[in-house]
Amino acid sequence: MTQRKPAGMPIGNWVEAQILQAQREGKFDHLDAAADPLEGIDGPYDPDWWLKKLIQREQLNTAPVLLLLKREVAEFHAGLALLGDEAEIRAAIAGLNQRIREANLSNTAPLCADLGEIDEVRTLRTWRQARAPR
Repeated sequence: MTQRKPAGMPIGNWVEAQILQAQREGKFDHLDAAADPLEGIDGPYDPDWWLKKLIQREQLNTAPVLLLLKREVAEFHAGLALLGDEAEIRAAIAGLNQRIREANLSNTAPLCADLGEIDEVRTLRTWRQARAPR
């Protein structure tokens, strides 16, 4: 700091001008003790940033159980042709149906309350038709 503050200039303005000049000259670049830049500082303001970071960091699941089960049932039906035999399908259906019953009994929210059990007979019929030679 070799310059003196000009008379009549507020000290805050003078200090800010010194900092900006040093930045332009690159005096702050590549400092050993420089901190990492803050993640997301350039993005739009989000008042729930800390909650979203917590959910991401702790890998928390915020979706209702019945909604997750709906997705799992859809994935089960989509991958039905990949299952090997009827015993495997029956076991998967029994497990899913048990979890659906438990979730429906414990559900207090009206969201996703329409999840019914998987019809084993219809599902096996669909599986057999998909595997039948054409």
